[in-house]
Amino acid sequence: MSEPVKILLVGIGRYGNNYVNALLDEGRTGKTVIVGVVDPNPEGCSRLADIREAGIPIYRDLVQFYGQKR
Repeated sequence: MSEPVKILLVGIGRYGNNYVNALLDEGRTGKTVIVGVVDPNPEGCSRLADIREAGIPIYRDLVQFYGQKR
């Protein structure tokens, strides 16, 4: 079995909710894994509770993400 595709999702509100839904649901197949989300206002995401429950890190900006991943 191949490794899952690692995804950093930038923008999880408004239209980004569609990507969150698709990726969280696709993640159940083991083909993808969300390694983090970046959004200065993550409260705009309809599945924020699911993101937090899954232990997916939330970053305010890309600088914070790359600073944490070094």
